[in-house]
Amino acid sequence: MTHMFFGVGARTVLVPNPHVPCTACTRLTDARRAAERAGDWPRAERLRREGLRHAEAHRG
Repeated sequence: MTHMFFGVGARTVLVPNPHVPCTACTRLTDARRAAERAGDWPRAERLRREGLRHAEAHRG
């Protein structure tokens, strides 16, 4: 299971399972780092923003 539920007060949020990384997070991070190494800064920035939007799923 890539995500697990974690109770925070009255709210339950979906958090990444530290033992099984989220495949979408991994894909976005790898693509962003590759774009940075290649010097494709517009693509790296777009992937960074997409990663931040995806992170909202982990915050609930």
